[in-house]
Parts: sequence; C-alpha cells; structure tokens
Amino acid sequence: MNSYGQQLLNTFKVVIGGVGVTLEYTVLSAIGGVCIGLCLALLKVGSHTVGKSAANFYTSLFRGTPLLVQLSLIYFGPPSLLGYKISPLMAGVIAFSLNSGLMFLKLFELESKILIEDSTRLHKP
Repeated sequence: MNSYGQQLLNTFKVVIGGVGVTLEYTVLSAIGGVCIGLCLALLKVGSHTVGKSAANFYTSLFRGTPLLVQLSLIYFGPPSLLGYKISPLMAGVIAFSLNSGLMFLKLFELESKILIEDSTRLHKP
C-alpha cells in the first residue's frame, strides 16, 4: 500500500475511535440529563414551593450560562477549590448532563401540563 493509502487508513482509525468516544459522551449524558430533567420536572409540577424554587433556580442558572463556561467551571473548578482532579470524560458527562437536563426538564414539564389539561378536560361533566 502506498503512503497515501496508509495515511488514509490511519486517519480512518482515528475517526472511528472518535466516534466511539462521542457515542460514550452522548449515551452517558443523555441518561444523566433524563434523570435530572425528570427529577426537576417532578419538583416543578409538585405543590411544594421549595421544589419549584429549586427547579426555577436551576433553569435560570443553566439557561443563562454558555456550555463552554459550564465545562470550564466543572473541569477547572474542583482542582482549584478542592484539590481533586476530575477526568475530562467525567467533566464532559457532568456538564452535558446538567445542560441537557434543562432541555429534558422543559420537555417533561410541557408533557405533564398537556396530560393534566387533557385529563381535566376528559373528566368534565
């Protein structure tokens, strides 16, 4: 095989490895985001004002900061504050989970409102 073909093959191996890492980040972050979003949606739909306030604070905090700032704070914050070094994978999964948790929160909140409206409309005499 010529040098161009060898270089192309090496590049393809690197790209395939990157796809695996991307899928790992995606799956772990989606699972974390669904869990966070569901918990916060239950707090927001519930009757406790403390839960609603916590969910509203989470929404305003993560909606107002860019993802790159969140990633930087999570990756560089613990070593400087606690002396604990966090792995890049863990920092990425935490940041993406917290960020996608906001989207899932809004999705679950909207779905719960639709279900509540439909059930009240069906039970009217």
